[in-house]
Amino acid sequence: EPTQALDEKRRAAEQLLRSGHHERGTALVREVLFAAGVTYPESPLSLVFSLLRARIALALRGLRVTQQASDGVTALLALRVDAARSAGSGFSMSDNLRGAYFQSLALLHALATGDLHRIHYALCMEICFLSTGAGKARKKTDVRLAVASQWAERLGTSEAKAMLQVARGYCPYFRGQWSEAKAILSEAERLTRVTVGLTFENNATRYTLYRALVFRGDLVELRERSEVALRDALERGDVLSQVNFRSIAMAFLALADDDLDRCRDELASAGKLLT
Repeated sequence: EPTQALDEKRRAAEQLLRSGHHERGTALVREVLFAAGVTYPESPLSLVFSLLRARIALALRGLRVTQQASDGVTALLALRVDAARSAGSGFSMSDNLRGAYFQSLALLHALATGDLHRIHYALCMEICFLSTGAGKARKKTDVRLAVASQWAERLGTSEAKAMLQVARGYCPYFRGQWSEAKAILSEAERLTRVTVGLTFENNATRYTLYRALVFRGDLVELRERSEVALRDALERGDVLSQVNFRSIAMAFLALADDDLDRCRDELASAGKLLT
């Protein structure tokens, strides 16, 4: 069926974007977004305006769920939510502003469906984006974390618990609270690793956790974790993860070993993957 075909294209676009195949993923996700009736801002100015409009709409609407998901939720509306979600996560590591826009849009559309699974995932991702505001965003993120905690308990699924832990971990990380971030993100990494369908979220958690380990000077643990993670990324052909692991963990470990040539090689290898 046409809607199912579009959803399969959405899934393909999501995997391409999340694994660093940016051009192919962008072309495909734009096709799906257009078919779902979701605007793709072209210029930087229209992107900023669209993000502000989405954030204002969320602030005015609030997080109340006025209806429960039912068979009345159309396939097109579900596709609209999922397409925005795919674009939000897909651009999160390569085009942060665009990722933030689509993520806010995903939460708005999810709230309209009443589907708590979609709403909870979108809210947790929204918290991750908002947490980059560090202390200035603390009040806003704390309020949303409280709501996400209630919904996770209500849902009781492994995905809901894992996503809540990811959102919790990003907040202390961006506030510079490395020890707290390490503890929470370590558990988030474990939960996302054993939950089916959260490979990208697991990788994103690893990137953040490894930075916290660098800032804490936990280089022995960083070495143990990153070597396994890099092998996994190589086996899966995950370009984005290879770039992140080489430029974050492996380069810092080379510096710690006073091996400048190896550090340069790691950074050069990451750079070649981006061309």
